[in-house]
Amino acid sequence: MINQQNAEQQSHTDVPLINRMAHSIGFYTARTYLGIQNITHIAHTETHRQDQLKRDQIEPSEQTTQPSEQAEEQNESRTRKAEDLVDDLAQRLGSFTNTVKLNFQRTTARVREDTEDIWAEAQNIRHYRNHTIIQ
Repeated sequence: MINQQNAEQQSHTDVPLINRMAHSIGFYTARTYLGIQNITHIAHTETHRQDQLKRDQIEPSEQTTQPSEQAEEQNESRTRKAEDLVDDLAQRLGSFTNTVKLNFQRTTARVREDTEDIWAEAQNIRHYRNHTIIQ
């Protein structure tokens, strides 16, 4: 009877731990998704803005009769800006990944600590049961 009560009590104390772990994992997963979505949205918006600025700078008459050197310079400029955008995106994504990694490590440490607490409590209960049965 006492063993059954202890088992029920132990299972009731495990439920909040599991719920907290699931909540933390879900929170960090959603946060990661939103961060990646935000970074890609910013990159898309910036690219669109730069394209619009370039279209506004080029006159309609210049578009049809550009010398080849000027066209090459514009292509190089566009390529350079695109590379800068990709580099910026990579830097932001790397920073975001480091943040997620740190948060995941914190969550793992909390889970480990809670698991150790549960294990110690189970050992204490087992030790208490063994001493009460012997006496």
